[in-house]
Amino acid sequence: MKRLTLTLITCLLTVIPAAAQQSANEARAQGQLNTLLQAQQTLAAAQQAGAARYATTLLEEAQWRFQAAQTDWNSTKRDKREDARMRANEALAAARAAIAKSNWLSTNAAIRGLETDIRGLGGNSNVSLIEEMPEMAFTRGNTSKARIDAAEAVLETAAAAGAQNIAGNDLQPAMQNIKTARQIIRGDKSSEAADHLAYMAEMMGRRAYYLAQLQRSDNTMTPLKVERTRLAQAASERRASEERASREASQRQLADLQQRLAAAEQQREQDRQARMAAEQRLDKLVSDYQSAIANANSSDIETLRRQVEDQQIALRAFLDREHTGEQSLSAEIASLREDLDRSRANMNADAVSARERMIAEREQELENLRKGLADEQARRAELDRQQQQAIADAQQRRQELDAQAEAMRQQVEAAQQAAAAAQQNAVTAQQNAQQMQTQISSMEERLAASESETRRLRMLQELSAFAKTTNEERGLVVTLPGIFFDTGKSQLKPGARTTLARIADKLKDDQNLQITIEGHTDSVGSDATNARLSEARAAAVREYLVTKGVNGSRVSSVGKGEGEPVATNKTAAGRQQNRRVELVIQ
Repeated sequence: MKRLTLTLITCLLTVIPAAAQQSANEARAQGQLNTLLQAQQTLAAAQQAGAARYATTLLEEAQWRFQAAQTDWNSTKRDKREDARMRANEALAAARAAIAKSNWLSTNAAIRGLETDIRGLGGNSNVSLIEEMPEMAFTRGNTSKARIDAAEAVLETAAAAGAQNIAGNDLQPAMQNIKTARQIIRGDKSSEAADHLAYMAEMMGRRAYYLAQLQRSDNTMTPLKVERTRLAQAASERRASEERASREASQRQLADLQQRLAAAEQQREQDRQARMAAEQRLDKLVSDYQSAIANANSSDIETLRRQVEDQQIALRAFLDREHTGEQSLSAEIASLREDLDRSRANMNADAVSARERMIAEREQELENLRKGLADEQARRAELDRQQQQAIADAQQRRQELDAQAEAMRQQVEAAQQAAAAAQQNAVTAQQNAQQMQTQISSMEERLAASESETRRLRMLQELSAFAKTTNEERGLVVTLPGIFFDTGKSQLKPGARTTLARIADKLKDDQNLQITIEGHTDSVGSDATNARLSEARAAAVREYLVTKGVNGSRVSSVGKGEGEPVATNKTAAGRQQNRRVELVIQ
């Protein structure tokens, strides 16, 4: 009798009007698939809907029932097959309820996300949501009657939530299941069929309740979406306005910075010109001082010595001003970098890029300034050393000549005294006088040589102001660096012509000079190529000096190629020193 009842219940479940549980499309699909396959597909849909997160308990119940149905689905025993079909129906109902709960709770999560966005955009939202724990435990009791009562309570809760007004609800079939289950148990009797009907009614009721709550949440979410869109648009407009204001402020600030930097650059150029003028005045005073020493004019020597010392102090002051300018530029760059780091978040990409380009230009300018100051300081130190040595040499020669003149004067006096005391020795005295005259002539020749040396030192000083100049045995050697020419070329660059014009101005008036122009290269390239290039560069320098008034008969040129390096050719710095043109002045 019990087995007949189970069979009857199973038949009743399969003939429950499909229109009350599913749409017409689902009914057609059910006609094509067996219950187990439908349960499997619905379980997969529940997992995709997020049941593992939002409907943990329902998903576990559906999986357990599906596994139990799958185990006995093809059993040879009829009662096990019937149990498997009940479990499959239960798995299907639990999976459908899990999908509804997942959709409801995920919608609630979306609502909370919308509220967070609204508050983040400056709005206000505090929606009260009904929630249910994903892993909520369902209490059904230990008897069929308790389970039926629990299922009926779920149906009442769903009805109170308005589930009967939701399309696709299963309240009517669920209530029919409750009625049938109560007829089966007839009091407190327990029945597996009644338990099955109670579980099916509970899952239908829970699904209907979740659908009702989902509709309420959907109705709540719509105005929140509208409000978030409105606030996001307003925030976007504010950001656009702030970005425009920030961009305009950045442009104004950039213009102010450029104006300030231009003024600072102009001041540095003025300081450089002032320092160069001070150097020229110092070099002129040193030259006059050396001439005074050679001419033995004591009053002029002391006056010029004090003027040289004063001008050296003035030159140091100008050098200090240039170093202060370099420090100011370095501080300005650091300030620009700190300001950019502080303001980067509030600046658009174009403004940031423009500021970074400005900083990069200033950093390159600072590097060039530091290199130029270091080179100028080294050149000035070498020139000062040469000048001090020239002054010391002139003073020593002056002392030697004075001593010789004093000795000669004493000898002349002695000779005159001897001539007065012994007129009888007139012939001898006359011969002595002639010898004295010869010595005087020799002394005059030495004085003339001293004047020539003074003129040589003056020229060394004057040419050192334009290029590196050294005093060697072969004469004064003026070294023109390789930067006077482009790589592999022999045409003079504009800056080179300016320097050569100044050198020509110092050479053209002295007709006693003989000038040999030597071209040198590094070891890059073949010997023949370097020889031709060095000859062409030396000839270009000679031609330009002649056009500037230097007597061509006194100027010759020769190409030395790579044969006379002054530094190693293994490094870029050494090769740069070897690429040069030298003027040998005799």
